[in-house]
Amino acid sequence: MKIKYGYSFPLGRKEVFVETAAKRRTASLASKILVKLQLPDNPATIKDLLYYLQRTTLEQCYTSAGDVYFKYTGDNFGATYFSDDVIIISV
Repeated sequence: MKIKYGYSFPLGRKEVFVETAAKRRTASLASKILVKLQLPDNPATIKDLLYYLQRTTLEQCYTSAGDVYFKYTGDNFGATYFSDDVIIISV
């Protein structure tokens, strides 16, 4: 099992996990994320992204059949996603 720390946010029907050492949500972090995802980098999208970013711990796990799934945990939430539903980027 691998554990990663960073931020997550929803993007359409997928969940995006951003692996980063940043401790705070800042406009520069949001800008880097948007550039990495090739999305428009303007004040409106930065504001929206900052609203949805959540501090998250991601744990990669395997089922008995060998399939990969991810456990998300954070402040006041937790979720489980299969590998097809998660986009992982590093900033």
